[in-house]
Amino acid sequence: MNKLLIKIVLLFTLSLLGFSHANAAENCGDEFYVNEIFPNGARWDMCWEHKDREGIIFKSIYFTPKNGTRRMVLNQVAIAQIHVPYDDNGTRFHDLSDLGIGGLNMLELQSDECPDGSLIPFSGKNVLCKQTTKQDISFKSGTNTENGYYLSLFSVSPVGAYYYIPTWKFFDNGKIEPWMGATGALQRFGTDDSTGWLLADNRVGIAHLHNFFWKLDFDLNKTYLDDAVEEINFNLVNGKRERSIIPFSTEAARKVNPETMRHWRVRDKSAKNENGHSISYDVILSEMGHQDIGPASEPFTHNDFFVTTQNDNERFASHNTSGGTNLDEFVNGESIVDNDIVVWAGVTFYHMPRSEDSPHMDAHWSHLKIVPRDWNASNTLSDDVTNNAPTIATVANLNSQTSDSITLNIQASDSDGDSLIYNVSNLPTGLSINTSSGVISGVISTAGTYLVQITVSDGQQSASTQFNWVVSAASTGSSSGGGSLSIMLLFSLLGLILFNVFFRFKNND
Repeated sequence: MNKLLIKIVLLFTLSLLGFSHANAAENCGDEFYVNEIFPNGARWDMCWEHKDREGIIFKSIYFTPKNGTRRMVLNQVAIAQIHVPYDDNGTRFHDLSDLGIGGLNMLELQSDECPDGSLIPFSGKNVLCKQTTKQDISFKSGTNTENGYYLSLFSVSPVGAYYYIPTWKFFDNGKIEPWMGATGALQRFGTDDSTGWLLADNRVGIAHLHNFFWKLDFDLNKTYLDDAVEEINFNLVNGKRERSIIPFSTEAARKVNPETMRHWRVRDKSAKNENGHSISYDVILSEMGHQDIGPASEPFTHNDFFVTTQNDNERFASHNTSGGTNLDEFVNGESIVDNDIVVWAGVTFYHMPRSEDSPHMDAHWSHLKIVPRDWNASNTLSDDVTNNAPTIATVANLNSQTSDSITLNIQASDSDGDSLIYNVSNLPTGLSINTSSGVISGVISTAGTYLVQITVSDGQQSASTQFNWVVSAASTGSSSGGGSLSIMLLFSLLGLILFNVFFRFKNND
């Protein structure tokens, strides 16, 4: 009984001290646990692991929005291949699977390589740099400006003449950006400048590609059997963009399409935000300027996005050592409905050597974006921002007639720079308001007295004004009084003309 009481007291004490060690104990030891709470209260926490081939991978990745709920985003993420084919076809490297970026190929980092950060060791060697960076502007709206933050985790691995810098950025708005940097020195040279660039006398730097692949094991909300994958396109139809959503039911391999702004979405079929929308993440391959479609022997380069069922034997996008040999073989028609799914995403950088790449090469970077969609009901970073109500100018009472053509500009403003929406009630028949510009237009069709109310809103607060609009019936030739008067005037005019004609005729006699 006393031991049980001690355990209860200990657990209660840990809950008062915070979540760090409790969360670390969920999935890994403290030495392999990363827990970052930003100044605005948003938080990322995860485990990491060292592998000889993939280098540093991250597992059990949770995000807690500012003033929000902690939820799992990804079960595991890893770099899945660095494929480097040269234009002369002299060699086609598969650096990750064949050589690896972990183990002896992972450098020990120095403190000056991790400024304002902290170094994390593995087996007595500092292999991981952890930094928190403040962004200049997270968002700006009118007078409201908010700074943002992101957590950066990177290592450095030499492979041949190259130094690879796999980097993961976790932002306070829930966004994730996997990056890969490449620096060091050019590795291969030749004499044929049709396959590269002449750098010095009889010395041609051979052009080559870097195909980077990442493996993303989504387990949204920590439920791994109810994630769904969709492809979203925005097709141009008669000058307008129309969204189409294609749900996947089986494993798939797809290409980017800049014409339709194609991207992909992973959503949880059960968990919803406060608005009742499915929580999800978009996978966006925004670096579309370079794309490698290799020979038939490299079918994994023929697509950019893959979804497969989770299989521990499928580790590398190419030269996989167990199971299928590459991504093209992983996609074999298995159902992904109510199954544990994995997303593979690849980007390409084409490196045409320059004289400036020698003797030491500036780092070039490639990345993709993993962006939350409906993870929250609103932008949680703006919860504490003070919103000022819009203002609307008064409108003087108006008098018009039926059949009058009207164009009336309603003047309103917002000191925060927010977009405004206009609404109106009790307009004269025949008139309408443009809800974006506030212009009232049309042709009045019905007489009467109208008490018009116009409201302008910035989405949170609103302002209104009222005025009277008196519409009288316009005089027309079809009315009885007006018709009699017109006939009398016509006869009077005709009589005057006949009198003048008779007078002139008589004088001539």
